[in-house]
Amino acid sequence: MPSSIRTNIVSGDRVILAPERARRPRDHKLIEPDTSPGAARCPFCPAEPSRIPEPIRTRQSPSFPEHEHAITVVPNLYPALTPDDAERAFALGPYDAFGGVGAHEVVIEAPEHIEHWGELDASHITEIFVTWQERLRDLRQDHRIHDIIPFKNVGPRSGATLAHAHSQILALPQVSPRQQQLLERGQRHFDLHQRCALCDALHFELQGGERVILQDDAMVAWAPFASRASFEVWIAPRPHSADFAAASHSELAALARLTRRILELWELAIGRVDHNLVLHSAPFAFADKAYYHWHLEMLPRLSTHGGFEWGSGAYINATASEVAARHLRELNS
Repeated sequence: MPSSIRTNIVSGDRVILAPERARRPRDHKLIEPDTSPGAARCPFCPAEPSRIPEPIRTRQSPSFPEHEHAITVVPNLYPALTPDDAERAFALGPYDAFGGVGAHEVVIEAPEHIEHWGELDASHITEIFVTWQERLRDLRQDHRIHDIIPFKNVGPRSGATLAHAHSQILALPQVSPRQQQLLERGQRHFDLHQRCALCDALHFELQGGERVILQDDAMVAWAPFASRASFEVWIAPRPHSADFAAASHSELAALARLTRRILELWELAIGRVDHNLVLHSAPFAFADKAYYHWHLEMLPRLSTHGGFEWGSGAYINATASEVAARHLRELNS
């Protein structure tokens, strides 16, 4: 059965049905870092080159001068969406579905068995962000693709099944529900105030400073006013920009520095925690809009969602964002 995208006509929930994901072998379970032969069994390590698909893109890095391919982008062996699927909309009784055309790529972020960005320097993380940027530019040339989500899962609570440092890029034939929500809320705010909502939030946070954690001339890292999880952090560029693909190298370097430092502060505050990183950049048709602002969302996985979260779409958070921000600022001082 090919992949498809299904929409629940009652709730509007959207699901990617990906039968290929069910074919992942047992040895693609998380490799425990304290198991000495674990690295040798890791499919992303040099010891197992036959298990890595033909690269789509490789990139060098000054952090690993002895490796020609310090960062490697490959097709996901068990993709949620593929460019080979048909671009088609179809109905099944009252239900709507869409062909699972798209792309699902894996960015192998280091040539050695490194499991956490804390083990990488900021210059190498910058090259990872540059790689994300290059893949966005390339994938958007396919007219069937309308939205791209780069993301990173770290640790089993985050959904990761491999320990070797890697991220993923999922290209979609439709704008994702989360992106649609950001677009709609952003446009409503702009229609009322003639200003970007995230720009307004940044201006307010920088004035008060209560929830700001780190900042430099290019980027700001802060705890969102309505954080979904304890110690959630967003990082965004100071000047308005909708399109991550248009970010300068210096902006990506600043993003890397702040991201790495937040991971260090998290480790001091709550330990080396499982987490998700998600980049939100404007879908292509909206890349020039004044109401969308690209940003990186960082979510530590200190708890799992329960029945209330699943049933309501709201979140329960035990730590106020200003409390979390103050604690991280104190650790940074």
